[in-house]
Amino acid sequence: MIEKGNRGRFLGMMACMAAAAAVCIGLETMEAQAYPYANVRIFEDQGKKYLFLPSWADAEEEAGRYQGEGVTVMQSENLPNLEVDTASGSLAYVCQDKGNTDKGNLRVTMPDGTQSYEGVIAEWRTRGNSTWTLDKKAFQLKLSVEADLLGMGAAKTWILLANGFDETGIRNTIALRMAADAGLSFTPECRPVDLYCNGEYQGNYLLCEKIQVGEERVDIGEGFLVERELQDRYEVAVYLEGRKGFVTERGDCYLIENPKEPTAEQEEWIGRLIQQAEDAVFSGDGIHPVTGKHWSEYLDRDSFVRKYLLEEVTKNYDGGVTSAFYYVPEGEKRIYAGPAWDYDAIFGNFVMDEMNSNPEGVTELADHIFGSDLYSALMQQEDFRREVFSCFERVYQPLLEKLLAGGIDELAAQTERSVEMDHVRWREMDNRHQYYESYEDNLRYLKYFVEKRLRFLQEVWVDGLVYRTVTLRVEGSDWRKFYVKDGALLGDVPVPFLNDRLFIGWYGENGRKYDPYRPVYEDMTFGAKWQEIAQ
Repeated sequence: MIEKGNRGRFLGMMACMAAAAAVCIGLETMEAQAYPYANVRIFEDQGKKYLFLPSWADAEEEAGRYQGEGVTVMQSENLPNLEVDTASGSLAYVCQDKGNTDKGNLRVTMPDGTQSYEGVIAEWRTRGNSTWTLDKKAFQLKLSVEADLLGMGAAKTWILLANGFDETGIRNTIALRMAADAGLSFTPECRPVDLYCNGEYQGNYLLCEKIQVGEERVDIGEGFLVERELQDRYEVAVYLEGRKGFVTERGDCYLIENPKEPTAEQEEWIGRLIQQAEDAVFSGDGIHPVTGKHWSEYLDRDSFVRKYLLEEVTKNYDGGVTSAFYYVPEGEKRIYAGPAWDYDAIFGNFVMDEMNSNPEGVTELADHIFGSDLYSALMQQEDFRREVFSCFERVYQPLLEKLLAGGIDELAAQTERSVEMDHVRWREMDNRHQYYESYEDNLRYLKYFVEKRLRFLQEVWVDGLVYRTVTLRVEGSDWRKFYVKDGALLGDVPVPFLNDRLFIGWYGENGRKYDPYRPVYEDMTFGAKWQEIAQ
């Protein structure tokens, strides 16, 4: 991991995130023949044969080996490859359930063919929550002894993300690189790789550090590491898996990641600290009503500003909701935001929520139906809001401009050939967030969203342009949000549909009907009004 002012600039480049379950159901029926060059097998799909080669292989030699056999040879570029040989010789068992484990061996080869590591895997398993439902599984491996893989520092446990919800394969890379460049401590380092398991190409993955306490990871001594989690996942972890955690008075659920087995006193201490921080933030004046402490005595202002901006500028639907980590270093009583984690659904890559796919708007991380109001309350604190505006202009605006000036193209060029092979390998993968068919169009959309997002935030946070929010609510829940320049027209808006009722218009709380021909001068909320249809 990268600690601010300590480990240096973030060097990691990512790879695809999601996972491998077609492997689980298809290995026994797939025709495979040994590939002598690196023990790689021919992959067959829809009557076609493919040979997926690592960056270091001699493609011409291998193409000649299979000349006349109808084999399409594809080769990665620029990336190291990981070869995993499981003890069972298959992925079927570990892919059946996240609790299933296997053992094996790992070999890491650099793009030039140099072998950089070989060792024993003490535990091999799948991982993830929503990504676990995809065919292409993400994995966690635990080595028998600590090893420094690809220059990221010595550790036993490593994560292989598959980016299954991101057709470009680089959103996680962008976010983690941005987090490190913005100065967020302990940002996980990562490297894009090609993964082969038991001789079969699994796809383009991201090898990265696991978020855990340790000298080469989250270096906080005997401090606390907690994760804000969704209620249903929290309940499974606490009541079925026996993990420790707590729920604040406002309903935010936190799992304790470190200490691994906290005492009752430790559990009570960290729960009380976070509760007091919450009370101070939501007090109005930012001062705890009993202790008299300002919210900034509980929360590290700098890390919370930078972490909030990372989630806001990327428009991360899960920002502050899940995979939201916080830590308290040993000997301190102040809470820090981070490390950053899980960014495959950012920059408009979330088709389940049209508000989230809109590059305009300031979410304050409150768009998620199970979101926290913590950052919305912080943005009501003048000192926090002022620092957000300043940090955006000084830190994040230049980073976004750098992405548009060639950063995205540079990352794409690093992994393009690998992602191309991945898309053939997982042609039938169910990606609920996929909108465009081609890689090129998905990349174009990513650039489009980053540019539109940057321009909007620049207008409202730097240039001082006033936008108004028009919220449309259906049956008590936000249905659409529109962001309109002060004094402009919103115009006609969509019409919701219910089978048994007739929509008759949008009405404010004052009973006045929405008028598309009146300029928007203030934030406004309208609810859908219905008329029952006679049966």
